[in-house]
Amino acid sequence: MTGPTGNFISPNYPQAHHMRAECFWLLTVARGSTVNIIFVDLDLEADDQCAYDYVEVKTPRIIKQTSFEVVFLKLYSSLNMRYIGVILQIIAR
Repeated sequence: MTGPTGNFISPNYPQAHHMRAECFWLLTVARGSTVNIIFVDLDLEADDQCAYDYVEVKTPRIIKQTSFEVVFLKLYSSLNMRYIGVILQIIAR
């Protein structure tokens, strides 16, 4: 994604992603920006504890004096089953 909007799509979408998939995306935006993450499609293995498949979204607590903010996105899939995955729409303002 090189502009203020874009999509992150899991590998092989709309076919099932690979078992034991780990995908990492690092989103960098101007400091003070608002980042909206919209889950357009989400098909992961259900579990109350999110032990098998999950999407993780986080920001680091400490960033040195820079002119940008960082958002870390991770998709993890277990060995149990194969699901379609995820499409995330990102809008930075």
